[in-house]
This record gives sequence, structure tokens and C-alpha cells, in this order.
Amino acid sequence: MAIQNMTPDEFRERLDELLNEDWFEPIAITRDGARRVVVLPVEIFDAMYKTTRRAVRVEDLSEAAKKALSEAEVAEPNDNSGEAAKDEPA
Repeated sequence: MAIQNMTPDEFRERLDELLNEDWFEPIAITRDGARRVVVLPVEIFDAMYKTTRRAVRVEDLSEAAKKALSEAEVAEPNDNSGEAAKDEPA
């Protein structure tokens, strides 16, 4: 996927055009030759947002977080008997 570079002025000049066409590539807004902001088409943003997960190693957790995890109680699975689980809204 190619990223097109534009100055802020170029981006402003083309904004209406970009909003009215099928736009599929990210655009980097540059200042003094360096990328400052990247603008993404909504399809790319949505795909990234839906698939992004944050993994954390146990070693990186705070002591308080480790303690909370070790003391957490796991709810019993719902047996589908019609009775709502304790932490599920009725």
C-alpha cells in the first residue's frame, strides 16, 4: 500500500475531491519534508480498529493488577436453564 505525501496546502486543495471519489490509500501530511499526520480512508481505519488487540505479558503487569487477577472469580458458564447468570443483565 503506497502512502501519498502531501503538504497541508495540497491536502486542503484536494479535500473535496478526496471525499467525493473512491479513495483507498493513506495520505501523509508533511511539514518541512517530514510526515506529521496520516489520514486513512474509513475502510482501512475500520479494518485496523477491528483487528487490533493489545497483548500484555504477565511480567509487565503492575503488582496490583497481578493481585487482582489472582483473586478474580470466574463465573460459572450459563447452563441455558433459563436462569440469567449473576453478572448478566436480566
